Amino acid sequence: MTELDYMLRCMIKSPAMQMSASYYSSDELDRATHNEDLFKGEDIEVHLDHKHMGIGGDDSWTRCTHEQYLIPHTPYSFSIRLFPMTAGTSSHDIYKSQLDN
Repeated sequence: MTELDYMLRCMIKSPAMQMSASYYSSDELDRATHNEDLFKGEDIEVHLDHKHMGIGGDDSWTRCTHEQYLIPHTPYSFSIRLFPMTAGTSSHDIYKSQLDN
């Protein structure tokens, strides 16, 4: 299969979330210091981020986050459903997948 042979539809039941997908792993992005140093993997790494804690403190040497930007330690929940799609996937297939539980 080529990169264009399939897609993945993601249905998330949750408050607003950020989603990203990359051929570059988190470790690979941390390791590389320039774009040309990146090694493209065979897998796709998907990240779902519900909330982000605020940036650091008021100066460059303190990492203390202000109270109003902290994320409380409480349980969070969401549900996710992944649906593989090909060029032959019809809109009826997509609709039907939403009804099947």
